[in-house]
Amino acid sequence: MAKRLPRKRTTSAQENRPAWMMPVIVTGVVVFVGALIFLLVQSSVPTETVAATATPFPEIEGVVQADVAPGREHDESIVYEFDGELPPWGGTHNPIWQNCGIYQNPLRTANVIHSLEHGAVWLTYQPDLAQADVDALKEEIRNENYMIMSPYPEQPSPIVLTAWGVQLELETPTDPRIREFIDLYEEGPQTPEPGGACTGGLSFSG
Repeated sequence: MAKRLPRKRTTSAQENRPAWMMPVIVTGVVVFVGALIFLLVQSSVPTETVAATATPFPEIEGVVQADVAPGREHDESIVYEFDGELPPWGGTHNPIWQNCGIYQNPLRTANVIHSLEHGAVWLTYQPDLAQADVDALKEEIRNENYMIMSPYPEQPSPIVLTAWGVQLELETPTDPRIREFIDLYEEGPQTPEPGGACTGGLSFSG
């Protein structure tokens, strides 16, 4: 009788696979499926929804932003009266901008608006503000290159900061939001003409 030879045991590919490989494969599949689901969800979000949830600027308490971008037309004859309202934060303005700096007398608003278009921040105060407060404001902005400071007759708040399309009313010169506003909006992201000059224009007040 022929002697039966022992059957050779065959090893499957699965048995040859290292023990660590299966968890790696499973993890890779999970990550791939998750990424695919994320992309599908994102593609289904309406563009309008994404735009509506975007915040154009970091929030500073009390800052008011224009609902509609102010006009930017030039008009040599336009005059803005001091009528008990806040300073304009944009709009039609004089072709010549107001030089940045500290002024003792009220300025021609139409020229300052042109400076706002170039990235300047306008710090205005009530003419009867205490001299100590005026001096504190001067000290705060003394080293700034794109700041204009001047009294503004009949404005309803003691101190107002205005940049193109944004504005903040304040009560005291020690309010920390003054520095926050300047740091954000002086030549900030709201500027229609970045790099525009704030020198070489109108240098006098009145």
